[in-house]
Amino acid sequence: MMHEAWAVTWDATDTSTLTPKLPTLTSSMRVPKWTPGQKIRKGEYDPYHSYAVEIFSSPVLYFLMIGMPIIGALVMGSCVWCCVRKCRRKRRAKKAAASAREVELSASK
Repeated sequence: MMHEAWAVTWDATDTSTLTPKLPTLTSSMRVPKWTPGQKIRKGEYDPYHSYAVEIFSSPVLYFLMIGMPIIGALVMGSCVWCCVRKCRRKRRAKKAAASAREVELSASK
């Protein structure tokens, strides 16, 4: 069985009173292991930023997760509605043509 690591957090105002002296970290840094007195070089544990990460920022992610399914459902619903409407028109046209033939046949007798 493996012991889960503790997540240690502190306020920025508490760092001056804690011993041993804690490294200065930003909220996006994750340091896997730190021993007292160890200096953390600037940028060593900064998260990797790339353009690909910026693409999935909040608004874009919400659009992909919420907007695209709604748009897809609307497109599919519109296609189904158009197909049903077209089939009904064909059916009505066939019925009208059949009744017109019946009228012609009964009139010609």
